[in-house]
Amino acid sequence: MCFILSEPDLAPKIAEKDIICYKCLKSAKRPNKIILKSPYIGYTYELKKLNKKINLKINPPYNSYQGSYFFIDKGYHSYITDTKSFFDIYISIIPKGSTYYQNLDTNEYVSNQIVILCKKTWINNLITKFKIRFNIPLKYEKN
Repeated sequence: MCFILSEPDLAPKIAEKDIICYKCLKSAKRPNKIILKSPYIGYTYELKKLNKKINLKINPPYNSYQGSYFFIDKGYHSYITDTKSFFDIYISIIPKGSTYYQNLDTNEYVSNQIVILCKKTWINNLITKFKIRFNIPLKYEKN
């Protein structure tokens, strides 16, 4: 999956605090474990564990009649706001200090790190937003 950027969005950002995002994943229950996989690439995620850091690289521009577009093909893709999906939606965070890009036109982030916190329910969403708003640390395993 490619993350598309236009000229004004080319500057990377550094997360000054944990950023809530939403990740669409396929999930399967196994004895004593939930397996989470990205629906397109098949990358495996673990709940409440910081995933390995990925080097984000902007590829050379693709020129079309509408202008030049740049893309990033490796990184953790997520949504800025809650979204509809055929897959399960998980509340996630881009941890403080991570590098990320955002595309407001497509409602997406791509980041070099991500933590999958929990399956989205209205109460989990409310609790996570409350903790971030009031700087209550979120618990997850770091590498």
